[in-house]
Amino acid sequence: MAFANPSPLALFGFAFPTILLSICNAGIFKMNAALLGLAIAHGGLSQLVVGILLFFKGSTFGHVVFFSYGAFWWSVAILVAMPGIAPESFAKPTDPFMGAFFLLWGIFSFFCWFCTFRQNRVVFLTFLALWPTFVLLSVSHWNGDAGTLKAGGWLGLICGCLAFYLGMAELVNETVGSVLLPIGDPKNVERERAFLRNWANQLRGREPDEGGSLGCEVGTVKRDSDVEQGVTAGAVVLLNRPDTVAQGMTVRKCPSATLG
Repeated sequence: MAFANPSPLALFGFAFPTILLSICNAGIFKMNAALLGLAIAHGGLSQLVVGILLFFKGSTFGHVVFFSYGAFWWSVAILVAMPGIAPESFAKPTDPFMGAFFLLWGIFSFFCWFCTFRQNRVVFLTFLALWPTFVLLSVSHWNGDAGTLKAGGWLGLICGCLAFYLGMAELVNETVGSVLLPIGDPKNVERERAFLRNWANQLRGREPDEGGSLGCEVGTVKRDSDVEQGVTAGAVVLLNRPDTVAQGMTVRKCPSATLG
């Protein structure tokens, strides 16, 4: 029984509120209640659900990352709403305390970044932009410098856009069964290079390489099991992956790297 890949949902849940919060921190817009609703419904809930699903899938990194950042957005929403719902004994979070809050998330994200060194380049760049964002937000709450806050906002905007691109790439590539949005996956470097090369050739009016335009590998039927399925021996077919048994000329789905 095949299960859907939940990672794109969590990536969008991370990207949307990150982009909106970063826009506010950068000074483009003022804080709005729409951010609070998005942080709870999508940033918090979606990532928590996906984190649980990836636990059963056996993905330690995906489980910890998505569940943690889902909890982060829940905590941000609670901190924003706390003055209106908390007992009087709970004081409004001070800037130094919020500085420590963001610093802890920066340290956590920094070590998560080390886990991305062998993953695709977009994940690597997302975390490379994420942990300095938390550090800048932390410093801005300690020194009260508006310029530091804006710098954190712009860097966070880059981080959110990278996460959005990664989520869209996983969704599109898996849906269409080919590499339309490259992510720098170490496992599919040649496939992504072939796609980019053929895309460039098409822009120049040249014929694409055989099989490359679909982002899948080209193989030759040699095994008896392939012939038994109605494929002519020696025929050139498109394979989903190296270990796939050829099935006529049908291209089903090329492998894509995910956080799960």
